[in-house]
Amino acid sequence: MSRRLAATLLLLLGTAGLVVTAYWLLFTAFMVYDDEGYVLQTLRDFSAHGGLYREVFSQYGPAFYLLYDLLHRLADFEFTNTTARWLALANWILTAAACAGITWRLSRSVTAAFLALGATFYHLWSMINEPGHPGSLLASILALAAWAGLELVERGRIGWFALLAGMAAALLALIKVNVGLFFLVATVAWLLVNHRSTAWARAGAWGGGAVLGLLPPLLMHHFLGTAWAGTFALLASVAAVAMVGAACARRQSVVPTRDLSLFLAAGLGTALLACLAAMARGTGALDLIDGILLGPMRHPGVYHFAPVWRPGTLPAALFSAALAVWCWRGGHLTWLPGGLATIRLGLGLTILASYAELLPLSTQALAMCFAVPLAWVFVYPLPRKNPADSGAGSAWIGLLLASQYLHAYPIASSQIGWGTFLLLPLATAGTWAAVHQLTRTSGGWMRTARLAGGALACGVALFMSGTLARLGWTRYSDSVPLGLPGAEDLRLPEFVASDLRIVSQNAAAHGDMLMSLPGLYSFNLWTGLPTPTRANATHWFSLLNEAQQRDIMRALDEAGRPVLIVQRRVLDFLHEGGFHPGGPLFDYLPGHFTKVLTLDSYEFWIRNGRSVQVIGTAQLLQPRNPAGRLPARRIDTVVAPQRPVLAMEIMRLDTPLRPLLRLSARNARLAAIPLRLDGTVAGAPSDNAWGRPLPPLARLIVDITSPLPSFDPRFAVVFLLDAQGRRVGEARFIE
Repeated sequence: MSRRLAATLLLLLGTAGLVVTAYWLLFTAFMVYDDEGYVLQTLRDFSAHGGLYREVFSQYGPAFYLLYDLLHRLADFEFTNTTARWLALANWILTAAACAGITWRLSRSVTAAFLALGATFYHLWSMINEPGHPGSLLASILALAAWAGLELVERGRIGWFALLAGMAAALLALIKVNVGLFFLVATVAWLLVNHRSTAWARAGAWGGGAVLGLLPPLLMHHFLGTAWAGTFALLASVAAVAMVGAACARRQSVVPTRDLSLFLAAGLGTALLACLAAMARGTGALDLIDGILLGPMRHPGVYHFAPVWRPGTLPAALFSAALAVWCWRGGHLTWLPGGLATIRLGLGLTILASYAELLPLSTQALAMCFAVPLAWVFVYPLPRKNPADSGAGSAWIGLLLASQYLHAYPIASSQIGWGTFLLLPLATAGTWAAVHQLTRTSGGWMRTARLAGGALACGVALFMSGTLARLGWTRYSDSVPLGLPGAEDLRLPEFVASDLRIVSQNAAAHGDMLMSLPGLYSFNLWTGLPTPTRANATHWFSLLNEAQQRDIMRALDEAGRPVLIVQRRVLDFLHEGGFHPGGPLFDYLPGHFTKVLTLDSYEFWIRNGRSVQVIGTAQLLQPRNPAGRLPARRIDTVVAPQRPVLAMEIMRLDTPLRPLLRLSARNARLAAIPLRLDGTVAGAPSDNAWGRPLPPLARLIVDITSPLPSFDPRFAVVFLLDAQGRRVGEARFIE
């Protein structure tokens, strides 16, 4: 087997293993704030009705909807929780694979590429939190554009590079305008710095440094007086200006003026086509301006989530700035190549240690606080005679990283990973070059040391990927299928799955329209219930204007049986963070709806004045028998059984489930009372209901003759089983 073939097989096997790991992780996660439901609902609404921004509210650009709608029509799939996870999986793997490709192009090392593949995958594992979110698509487009652009630069095809970069900038901007702007500014700076004209290059260096350096404080002007935003702006400015300096040190006179024009023409042409396509689907020109530009400018003042800055963040940034100035002023110093190589090696090993979880910092925390402001050291050139040190293409990757670092503003959550993942290929390739620099004059024993180091790096990648795989498989094997429409294969812990199923069952049974607080639109997908309008948002209380909120109030008033689902934990989290929801719709809901069910942090509300029978509930009773002897033990359930019940199981909601008691005709009596949805009796009761046909909605009363183990009903569930042992219903204990 040739060395090239062996290397290819290694990367393919590694990628295949990551695909399986990603599947296990993605299909065992569901976030209570339900961003995925919001994205899926807006995708469904746009696909069916058009009218983006005019009727369909969105915080994201039209290209996201156009691309996914096109894919939905070509592949003939529906927008469900399952397809959202497949889309996220594809984007996650493409991003990691592209970063491996970037690393190989910069280092020509399969070992480095394999390490970057695993490290990037690990760095982005927050992808599981928001499947279907535009962030994963942004990451894959950015990574693929960076890889393809790097290949074109290294091959001297600058015209094709300009064409590709212009199209990518437009797509990114029309998915999320700030990400596209960062890409645009970084690419223009690179094109100017590498212009054939020295005057243009000098203007590009000063102009690019000024724009990239001033962009962070301008972007963060809402919060610049706060400590967290001031720190972020300083770090981002240091990272950007230092990277421009490193790009100047990498300068190659390869960009003609016509390629600048080609870049702009490709970007404008792509943007025009996307806007025309959106307008053909019912979006007006003013709607586009508001949705693409004005709306996103309002969002930072609506909601933010600050990064956590670790001790030493500011000193590290100041050290980076001082070192950058020293390099520019003392580039002739003989110690500089070795000194920079040593710093590269130290920072690379620190990132590797963080990836291996040997430090109390995740790779994302390390990137945000320390590594990105210092990342220019991986770009600043080592001596040309070092064959492992890359050319001007690495400067473009570095500029993209330094600008995308701002993606974490104003919400530093999954956006940290999406904005900093280019650190991994850049650092891996830069560290590889540093190792060659430090060992180039050594004897043969250093070659053995390099091989051992490469084996160690591969071992870390295999071990950490295996750790994620074990975690994913444990979660997958210990969880149960959710079984709701469009989420049948999603596997969650039973205490979470039963919450979602029972709340969905009640909403579907008692409602004809579903509102949620905050926006939890997966419930609309699972129940088939419409939203009041197509202006749907997670934090609708702050993102929708008063007119949009009053339209929702009007629709709720006109609906026959509107219902409301509240996620109390998310609201408490917002209050604890100092964010207090309000507005006309927020004030309207508690005055027009009444809570009838609390299940952990979920609440189910119905319109005032209605009477309903809550489904999927159980009560543990101990009534005394007529003779006054010891109390009999009784479980009173209200269920909608699908088939005759042969047995019941009381299970403790552990992971995995722990059985407490199995009930059947041998140790319990079962009576059934038919019910209507409003809770009134619908027919004659049956005193011997085991194994017999049951009404669609019934109160099942179980009198237990055997000893009942002690347990906390709050953490238990009753499952109804048919003759084959399959679950045909469930009930959670309530007070």
